[in-house]
Amino acid sequence: MVITPGAYLEAAIETPSASTLTINLTPANHSFIAYVKDVVAEADGANNTAYNVSFNWTLTSAISSRRANTSANLSINYSELNDTTKQYLNFTLELKNDTTLDSLSPGDHQISVSAFGYENSTGILALINHSTGTLLSDILTITFKCYNVKDGRCPTGCSYDSSLTTVYDPDCTAPATEGTSSGGGGGGGGGGGGSFEKSEAEFELLRGEEQSFELEIKNKLSSASKKDIEIKVSGINAEYISISPKTIANIGPISSKNITIVITAPAYFTKGKYLLEFDFEGKIVGNSTKTFRETKFVTLYIVEVTREKSEEYLTEAVKKIQEMNESGFYLKDVQNYLTLMESSYDEVNFLVVEDNYKLLNGIYEAAFGSKALIAELYEGLKWAEDRGIDTIETKKILYVAETIYKRGDYLLAYKNLKDAKLTYALEVKGEFNLIYEIKENPTETVGILLAVLLFSFGGTVATKLTVYKKKLKMLDQEEKLLLQLMKVVQAETFEKNHMSMEEYGEAMSQYERKLAGVINDRIMIQARIANLMKVSGKRKSLVQEQERLRDLMKEVQDSYMRKGEIETRVYENMFKIYNTRLAKVEEELLFLEAKNALKGRSVPKVKSLRGQK
Repeated sequence: MVITPGAYLEAAIETPSASTLTINLTPANHSFIAYVKDVVAEADGANNTAYNVSFNWTLTSAISSRRANTSANLSINYSELNDTTKQYLNFTLELKNDTTLDSLSPGDHQISVSAFGYENSTGILALINHSTGTLLSDILTITFKCYNVKDGRCPTGCSYDSSLTTVYDPDCTAPATEGTSSGGGGGGGGGGGGSFEKSEAEFELLRGEEQSFELEIKNKLSSASKKDIEIKVSGINAEYISISPKTIANIGPISSKNITIVITAPAYFTKGKYLLEFDFEGKIVGNSTKTFRETKFVTLYIVEVTREKSEEYLTEAVKKIQEMNESGFYLKDVQNYLTLMESSYDEVNFLVVEDNYKLLNGIYEAAFGSKALIAELYEGLKWAEDRGIDTIETKKILYVAETIYKRGDYLLAYKNLKDAKLTYALEVKGEFNLIYEIKENPTETVGILLAVLLFSFGGTVATKLTVYKKKLKMLDQEEKLLLQLMKVVQAETFEKNHMSMEEYGEAMSQYERKLAGVINDRIMIQARIANLMKVSGKRKSLVQEQERLRDLMKEVQDSYMRKGEIETRVYENMFKIYNTRLAKVEEELLFLEAKNALKGRSVPKVKSLRGQK
């Protein structure tokens, strides 16, 4: 049994077990198995449970795009790990017997797994601190090597030259060289032995705009010409391709000529990859004459976005992620989109590059747009509050949107914040507060002041009473809203596992601070309403407030202990606020008692209920 002060994770690549692996570039499947586990069990200690554990593979694009199941997740999250069972996350590298294998090159690729989680040994969730830090990782270096046994494939970077042992592949062929004389005495040119050459090329055509490309035919020979060359094409949709010219009379030494390849039926060439085979047959004429045959394999990509535009998208995506990182935004979603963009670029799937860039850019704009709207709405709410305008519906939407924003769901937060802005405009439209206008514009409203003074003190009192009651109603609604939002945050964290404990703590702290301010404001407004009609009798008003605070403390105790309507930390905060205000009221009463005692008066002692939970 392992003894630790709390949860402790272990994450490793189980298969292969070594830190390095050499893979021959030949058709085959290779399995990679990794796990994460809690090395201590809950049964051995109450604090041994690991919470919100995140476990991930990080792969190069060459490996990720060649997984047997490219749609499978490379990351997983566990809300709890409470025993020592290994939790596996695996994938299979599939080297197929096709051009996806040929496009690989010998070299090193580094992949890794990483994990982190939270423990609760102190009563507060905190990142588990392992001997290597809070983030565990295990790294594997994969070396791709040319396969020196015939298998019909010649990957990029491998060589026909057997003296180059590290890159030798017997399936690779040497380029054509100058032919030697094949005899021919007397008068005539006899036919010699033929030669064969294989080469490859890639072309990209923008669908709907480009329908042709130039294919270069080279003669690498320094002292012989290639003559009477006939050209044929085969492969996918070859019947819808025309060649111009179909024959070439002569290509001189160390020179080349182009032929034009035209797609005659573009409708048959939708977005994708097409493999075409061009065969060239003719004669090599130098000191002697012999036949030759060359095959050029052409990979034709029909794309809907150009490579140049895709590169612009990648550059812009990196810049936007850097900006978001500098502003402290949540980056996991945009980084995932960037990874998809990079792998799609490698696969010449430029339309997917564009699609993922648009998704990334949407999050980028929503993140910064949300940040600006939150500041704008809070400024607007303060403006409305100063004028006594009720904006409770705006606050409802804003507080929910803020929680979503802090969780990193910027698209949904931005949508809600725009709704909040519209709601705010509707709530403040046409609202007018007489007291505020008199205070801010005394010159323009002097006539109104004189009229009010001429009528009665009761009119002023009535106006204030209306304003206070309206303010009190707004505060009551905001308190209920904040309590409801706290319940939503709890459900999102403990029932749906949509929020981490860190996000939960931040959201609850924010709502608790707002709740404290609302309760304090409400107590002050209630005191003003109670004293509004009293010109004298300060002690009596303080006694009435004292009794009101005691009633409020009893109500919150009943809501917590009997009805279970509020959670412990909310109850403690509310009780603390009421208790603090009660202390101030009782201090003022004691001061009055002492003052009256000095004048020879007898004032009944004040009974305190503070601190009785």
